[in-house]
Amino acid sequence: MAIRSNNSETNNLWQKIQQDSVSWGALILWMIGLAVMLTLVAMFAYV
Repeated sequence: MAIRSNNSETNNLWQKIQQDSVSWGALILWMIGLAVMLTLVAMFAYV
């Protein structure tokens, strides 16, 4: 029983980590997209 409860806690921890990593990945992708847009606008402004 102790092993099962420990295993379920580990699974919950992994699920939380995966959800956090997904949200962090989305945030990083959004930031990269914003940076690319800004660089494109800057390039067109300088041209």
